[in-house]
This record gives sequence, structure tokens and C-alpha cells, in this order.
Amino acid sequence: MFSKAASLLSILLLAGCASSPRVSRPLPPPPVVSSVALTAGNGTGAPILPLNGGSLILRFDVFQSDVSYYRVQVRHLDRTWRQTQILPGIYMRGMHEDMVTEGVPSTSQEPLYTSYTYQFPNPQMGVQVSGNYMMDVVDPQSGAVIISQPFLVTESRGEVDFSMVELFHNRAGVRISHQPFLEFRAPKDFIMPQLDVHVAFAQNRWWSDAVHSELMDQSEDGVLRYYLTRDKAFIGSLDVFSYALSEVGRLDQGVQAADLSERP
Repeated sequence: MFSKAASLLSILLLAGCASSPRVSRPLPPPPVVSSVALTAGNGTGAPILPLNGGSLILRFDVFQSDVSYYRVQVRHLDRTWRQTQILPGIYMRGMHEDMVTEGVPSTSQEPLYTSYTYQFPNPQMGVQVSGNYMMDVVDPQSGAVIISQPFLVTESRGEVDFSMVELFHNRAGVRISHQPFLEFRAPKDFIMPQLDVHVAFAQNRWWSDAVHSELMDQSEDGVLRYYLTRDKAFIGSLDVFSYALSEVGRLDQGVQAADLSERP
């Protein structure tokens, strides 16, 4: 009987040694995104969405030959572009998450990529509060956020007059500076607490570098005037050039390589 118990114990020990614990497999790496553009519905405007109309178009290319799907999430941010604690049910309409499934594989040989297009808002998801927002695209396989694009939702209330003064040699090392001024006229039926109105100036749509202005004048009822001080004025001597793809053949300087095929 002792020998039977010993043999049974050895069998259990061998069985325990033969079984191995489950090893969690590492998540796949997220796909590589080659290009991203978030524009207004006409395809050329800044991503500014009227609250009661209009649309945004998100286009991006992924270095993958197979068509996949991606999750789209929208976050509400404060005036300094930081995450707010507002629940999605307050600022979102419909679903809190959507899917991008319309992918078009490239016809070129190398490199292989897939182009995706997504329109926002749509019957599945939209926003119902104006403010600053961030659109995130999430890869469901790795769980990584592969795209984050900011956009604005505006109610277009009131009237705005903008002007700018050009300053020369205002600061050391800066030849030209641009000092912006803004006048905001509220609608007649609008109760306007001055403390709740904030104005920021952004140069060339570089919203992350926006500078918040100072209140200059509120002597007139229903009118607020803002400006940037001279020490915060924008550098005005920046050289920014824009080229269309049809002109790439004439870019001799500064271009190392170009694909001049019919569909680059």
C-alpha cells in the first residue's frame, strides 16, 4: 500500500512539473501613421466646427496593406487645452465612441499604406457644447492612441473686430513684431459676465502656443477690448511657405527627393 501511495505521489509530481503557467503575450506594436489632416468640411479650412452645422474631415494614412478598423474618441478640454472633468454625457451627443472602417489600400508597390477618411459629426456621434476638443484615434489591437488632433466648436455669438500693429525692433534680436488687438461686441440678449470671457491669440493656427490676452477696456456697455502687451507680441519675421503637390517638380532647393509620378 505504501508503494502504491508513493507511485501515485510521483505521478502527481510529474503532472505538476509538466504543466506550465500561462505566459501573457506582449501586445502588438501600434501601426505607423504617415500623414494626418483634420480640416473643415471643404477640406482646406481650419478645424473649427460650428455648433449647429458644418463638419470636420479626418484623413490619415497607416503603413499597413490590410484594411483595419480604429476607434475614435472625443475629449473636452479647457481654454488652456488641458483635460476637463466634465462627463461625456454633458458635451457629447449620441455615442461616446465611434469606429473608422473605411480604408482604401494604396496602389503603389512601396511603401504599402492604407488611407482612412472619417467625418465628424455623424448620426452616431457629435457634440452639443462649444469649446476646445481633442479627437483621438485608438488602435484596438495595441490600445495605443495613434492620432490626437485638436479642434474648436464655436457658437458664433457676437461680433469681433481684429486689428494688428507692426512693431520694429521692439525686442532684442527680433526685427519685426506683431501686436494684436481685438474688440468683442456681445449680442443684445447676451448677459455677459466679464470674468467668464477669455481671449487668446494664436499665430498661424499654432494653438498650443496661444497667448492669453489682457483686458484693455470695458468702459462701453456690451463691448470688451483685448490686446497683447508689447513684450508678448508675436514674432513677425517668420518665413512660412506653402507648396502644392503639382509644384513639387520646381522645388530644386531644399528638397532632397520627390516622387513625380501621377499619384505620389
